[in-house]
Amino acid sequence: MTPDPAIPSPRITGLLCALFALVVMLCDAVIAPGAAPLREGGGVEMASALLYAVPLALVVRGGGGRQGTWMTPVLLAAMAMRELDFDKRFTSEGLLSIKILTRDTALAEKLLGLLVWAVLVTALVLILRRRGPALWRGIADRAPWALYVAGGLVLAAVSKSLDGLGRKLDPVMDVPGAVNALAGRVEEALELGIPIHFAMAAAAALAARRQSPAP
Repeated sequence: MTPDPAIPSPRITGLLCALFALVVMLCDAVIAPGAAPLREGGGVEMASALLYAVPLALVVRGGGGRQGTWMTPVLLAAMAMRELDFDKRFTSEGLLSIKILTRDTALAEKLLGLLVWAVLVTALVLILRRRGPALWRGIADRAPWALYVAGGLVLAAVSKSLDGLGRKLDPVMDVPGAVNALAGRVEEALELGIPIHFAMAAAAALAARRQSPAP
């Protein structure tokens, strides 16, 4: 089957994403000279959020936005909004935090928090049931799309473990400020790789569908 020239290869997709991230970081350096690109709200974080548009567009192009397969677009959009701190920017407590339910927050905020959790949990459960077995088979078969997805998930898990490292380890040990700051910078750098891996996975999945049934 003739390759679709509108869909670049996974490696080219990853390279284009990396170049875009570099442009965003250069723009940030011009706007905020002397500021660290790995800071909260800096060029790296902004690039990470914007890059989720690439796998989102590729998934929708491949049919991932049609009825019954809404989960992946929703989760990708949620991850992009999480990078932009949309989960805490518009409410008194974070929408993804249990505090929005346990503290004295407005009823509307509590209902919004429950709605967000309901949508995300439903999407996650459905995608694990419908796509989980295919992902495991793809990893076992070393299918490129599956390996890229796995890489993105590993980066997500590691970066999440580094988020607020000092706060998480406070009950058992005192984390020096320099170590906590380094963990925060490493977290931001790792998070940049997540949408790039997912974009490469989406491009690889589209390429696989041109030759065989969807993975």
